[in-house]
Amino acid sequence: IKNISFDILLQFIENEDQNIVIESLKTGLNAKQPKIISACIDIFSNILKNFGPLAVPYKSFIEDTVKSLEHGDKSVRDSAKNLIIELYKWLKDGIKIYISDIKPVQLKEFEEEFKNVCNEKPTITRQIGGMKVQQINCQISNNNEIEKIQDEIVQSIDSYQL
Repeated sequence: IKNISFDILLQFIENEDQNIVIESLKTGLNAKQPKIISACIDIFSNILKNFGPLAVPYKSFIEDTVKSLEHGDKSVRDSAKNLIIELYKWLKDGIKIYISDIKPVQLKEFEEEFKNVCNEKPTITRQIGGMKVQQINCQISNNNEIEKIQDEIVQSIDSYQL
């Protein structure tokens, strides 16, 4: 059920207004139940994996995510950690501005994780507005051109501009 609900939210973001979903998820970050907070953070992670930081305003939830690193529940902390690592894949050193105030032990853990994922290139799998990546891929016959375009999109993201 969790995966189906994630997919429904991703479809809603893709075809409708992402701001409505993000605002609703932000209210879930203030819930009392750790399962709800963890699920909301996981959905933010999935949104970033699928759409990238240019299509989704990550600044609106990054501060709440950093606060979740100090939550009493381990699943919430792990979800927040995974989201910050996903943001690092897209923003590289630009994420360090947001996590500069966390505990030194956590910061050291993040530095180690960042070293593990520093060579990973994230790819956009969905686009907002209903324009599917598969349609673009069908128009481009050469696989090298597809990889080149995806690399250009990822490289065009300036983490400090975001």
